[in-house]
Amino acid sequence: MLISCFFSALGLGYAKFFVLGYLADEVYSAEDKIWLIQTINSILTIGPVLAYAFTAPLVSACTKRLVMTYSALLTGTVLTLGHFTGWPGSAWLYLFLIGLIMSVFSAAKMATVPIEAKDSGRSPFFVNGMLSAVFIAGMLAGLPLGSFCYEWNILQGITLGIGIFLLASVSAIGLSYDHERKIPFGKAYANLVEDSISLFFKYFSYLFSSPLIWGIAGAVSLAVTAYAEQQDLGGPTKCSFMSLYAAVGIILGNIISPRLAPHRYSASLLSGISLMILIICIPVFVETGLSQVIEPRDLYSPLAVYVGFVGFFFGVCSNLIDAEYLQRVGNDGKEGTGAALHSFCIAVFAFLICAIVGLSILNGWMDAISQFILLSLLLGTAVVPLFLLALKANSLNQVLSFFLSRIIGLLLSLRYRIQVTGMDQIPKDKRGVLFLPNHPAEIDPIILSTRLWKSYRPRPVVLETFYHMPLANRIMKIMRAFPMPDMTTGTGTYKKKRIDLTLTGVSGALDNGNSVLMYPSGKLMRSNLELLGAASGVKRTLESSGDIQVVMVRTRGLWGSSFSTAQTDGRTPDIMKAFLHGFWVLVKNLIFFAPRRQVEIEFSLPDHPLHPDMSPLEINQQLEAFYNRYGEEELKLVSYSFWRQDLPDIEEKKTDETRD
Repeated sequence: MLISCFFSALGLGYAKFFVLGYLADEVYSAEDKIWLIQTINSILTIGPVLAYAFTAPLVSACTKRLVMTYSALLTGTVLTLGHFTGWPGSAWLYLFLIGLIMSVFSAAKMATVPIEAKDSGRSPFFVNGMLSAVFIAGMLAGLPLGSFCYEWNILQGITLGIGIFLLASVSAIGLSYDHERKIPFGKAYANLVEDSISLFFKYFSYLFSSPLIWGIAGAVSLAVTAYAEQQDLGGPTKCSFMSLYAAVGIILGNIISPRLAPHRYSASLLSGISLMILIICIPVFVETGLSQVIEPRDLYSPLAVYVGFVGFFFGVCSNLIDAEYLQRVGNDGKEGTGAALHSFCIAVFAFLICAIVGLSILNGWMDAISQFILLSLLLGTAVVPLFLLALKANSLNQVLSFFLSRIIGLLLSLRYRIQVTGMDQIPKDKRGVLFLPNHPAEIDPIILSTRLWKSYRPRPVVLETFYHMPLANRIMKIMRAFPMPDMTTGTGTYKKKRIDLTLTGVSGALDNGNSVLMYPSGKLMRSNLELLGAASGVKRTLESSGDIQVVMVRTRGLWGSSFSTAQTDGRTPDIMKAFLHGFWVLVKNLIFFAPRRQVEIEFSLPDHPLHPDMSPLEINQQLEAFYNRYGEEELKLVSYSFWRQDLPDIEEKKTDETRD
């Protein structure tokens, strides 16, 4: 099955770029490739749309082995006739016929997923993942092979293409399944409309989201290839290899995705969002990279890595959705119609997307850059059903938890090299844990939360201004954060009552065995020492809590970052401006080459236990002694550019800090 799947996909990719070479060389010109490549993909998908009326009954009525064998054989025959008769009518006609016939093969392939899962005892997520990985790898491997063979030798190239489809046909002959069911063609045809409408509305989220993502992925793969060639990152054959790098990412995504099956809704949603961001940033990545490298071709390898990440998230997202859908229609006993309907929806979206992009570029309504913006926006509409599926499955908490612990952690690793020590000292018991860190920068709560989330799920105490921010409020609620009034803006009876309410909630959470992340100072460091002054939050928490574990946390290395007050002469930095600046630093350094700041985080138990009968001054002195053990923290500036020294202009504050 895997061999037949690979060769059929290899033949499709091969035919696509072999005919592209012919059209660009004999009919049009090399400059037309940007719209030709999308239009070819669109023509290949017209056939599956028109063939749906007989594809679904055919796949339901016949053994999958015969359907796959004869469809691959017939495709090779069409390719043979087309070449040796001089493509009568037009090469476009033969592309249409190839797409029409291979749509039957594709529907039969998908219909085998639930059957193979039952026969082998494997998960449908695993079966679909392997088939998808092999199919996509074959398809994308065929693209550069077709381009190379057309430039190398046309006659031998067409012979190789025919041989590929013959191998796909021969490989399918030996397939057999114990749990395969057949429905008479007449009955399947008569029930086609009713079953299709029923399945479409029942599984709308799956049949809209996944096929749309497939269509967009195909358009993006072709767009990147043409865009790279246009920007002179390589020749036609070399740029067509971009699809192979995407295939590597897709294969890895398909291999990993079965492990995410228990969290499939949250994982597919996060993968879809990541894919959307990566696609819209492709031209930003390339245009910024071109300004940083000496020769355009020096950007080829970084773009290849970037495309691999795009493929990875596509592989995870598509496999999780498709396998879930195929499992459900298999349980309904309608795997044939369900698979054909899925292929039909993929073909519709692939045709529409590629046609819109190709014609828009041809008519000057869109250029090579704006096509990525359109594709990313379209992907946003595919993400909406994934969000609804996650919401229906009560997986949003899992989504945000995964996002906090994994995705944000991954993003932080692009700018920070984080070293953690002392976590093994924390006792493994059921007591609540009160983490008491210093506060050198606005980013350190995020860094600490990602490090602690997997094991402790800490509930942070945050200022009300951050708690109620529109984009952050949802995350704050998922983390069950405690909003704390900002006492630096004034005091009052109502504000003191809110503080009492927050501290009561903190004590209750600790007594229930929860972990809490509380900053003793309640504010950012204003100098290179942590000064707590008369802050009494820790004292009051200890007084109203039972037997809890106190853990001190010291963070060093952030003094001098754009999130610290070192760059703002002691004033609180604009956090949104700092985040946007950090994003720009990543972009101009091609995401993966940004200089990273060394950050050290040390967890430690108090040398002398903190007791509720200690005064606030005694508690704060012990905490300050730990935070400032190594003296004043040295101002550390990190270049904003991998390519040259680019340090921020900064003046250190000359006035002495007073305790407050």
